[in-house]
Amino acid sequence: MAASLQQIDLGLYRWTASHPEWDPVADQLDSSYQEVASHLIVGSESAVFVDPLTPSEAAEPFWRKLEDLVAPVRGSLAVVLTLHWHERSATEFAARYTAPVYAPAGAASDIEHRPLETYVPKRTEPAEGAEEAENAAAAARHTARETAAPLPLGLEPFYVGRDFEAVLWLPSHRALLFADVILGTQQGLRMCPQDWVRKSAGGPEPVRRQLLPLLELPISKVLTAHGPPVLSGGREALQDALRAGA
Repeated sequence: MAASLQQIDLGLYRWTASHPEWDPVADQLDSSYQEVASHLIVGSESAVFVDPLTPSEAAEPFWRKLEDLVAPVRGSLAVVLTLHWHERSATEFAARYTAPVYAPAGAASDIEHRPLETYVPKRTEPAEGAEEAENAAAAARHTARETAAPLPLGLEPFYVGRDFEAVLWLPSHRALLFADVILGTQQGLRMCPQDWVRKSAGGPEPVRRQLLPLLELPISKVLTAHGPPVLSGGREALQDALRAGA
């Protein structure tokens, strides 16, 4: 399992593990999507785990490899979640590394881990119901006594048009980290099944509209939680996926 920890770039890592509570076939995907991806970003002064999931097998070699990677910044680690469905092993990672957990503000009430730091994804364009969504996010922060916080390592969160899900922009690596709305395939990228966004966003079009302005970013890589990543030509791959989803 330690060998499956893939170095994507200097200080940027990805690993996959089987998600025991998810049936991709029931969610209109094939069984190849059973393995889901987590990411580790290691900077000069801190490191971030994004949507981490602990492997169920050969865990000790995996933990030893992670320990080696984060050793230089062992006292300054964090866990960042992109949406509540990806809480996964956040509590285990937080306990092992004495790390704070960050999540989108509006998703706070659906995340079990406490204490919780929250962040507010940026909107690329005004969305129908945006004011109501912001009020709900503020109420969630107040209820949990949480405050919106900037993310470590310069991560910039953007709203994707679906519930309180965020996509993370990592400027230092020119990489976008997607949760659910964009999936990887052997041919590139695709939008998620329509049923994933029918109730939460009113269909794929509101999601597509929120994502289109991201094409103005100098994207090189697109890292996906489901399916293979795109490690070069990321902007073009995302553009193709959004065109196909129109």
